[in-house]
Amino acid sequence: MIPQVRTTTESYDRIAPYYVRITGMQPDARQSINRWIHCFLAHVPDIDLPILDLGCGGGQDMEVLLSFEVPVLGMDLSPQMLSCARKRLPHGTLLRMDAASWGWKPHTFGGIWASGVLYHLPKHILPQVLASIRQSLVPGGMLYFNYLVGSGEGMDQPLSAKRGFPRYYAYYQPREIVRLLSGFRLMKLEPQIHDDFGAEVDHVLASV
Repeated sequence: MIPQVRTTTESYDRIAPYYVRITGMQPDARQSINRWIHCFLAHVPDIDLPILDLGCGGGQDMEVLLSFEVPVLGMDLSPQMLSCARKRLPHGTLLRMDAASWGWKPHTFGGIWASGVLYHLPKHILPQVLASIRQSLVPGGMLYFNYLVGSGEGMDQPLSAKRGFPRYYAYYQPREIVRLLSGFRLMKLEPQIHDDFGAEVDHVLASV
């Protein structure tokens, strides 16, 4: 496992219940994500194909996706976050996997939802991860993800309300994201100021 990813996962393991609780206390952020879930599902080419919630965390987004009666798989690397998700979704399909070590076959998913996960990966591996995501989507399949606007990368905690739990963050400019999405058709790229943390989070919707 990539060292930065390991450290980030260990931090999420240690703060999992706290993290799930505080994210549940952010109605504006939840409303924004729900709007993007609606937009994402409206563009998925076949709702009978499985959707992957990549970095499903405590299962909040997966719960909303499942409410539309579409098949959803949840995937996360943190055992404790998955434990929170299982409490929320006792009948959900939840798997422990590393986004940086992709194991899905080509043309498996109609859509991949990746909220709050890709900016935890070192920049040098993101092109490889996006290429694997692209291959695992069916033609016309949809990808949603968000990213932190800025420059640089490193182990810090600008989004953490609790000290002592370092996580890895990578920051991008919109032009970098557009370049990284070579092979995708970019459909939407919109900013969303995340007032709870004081950071700008941009949202991206793309298809293959």
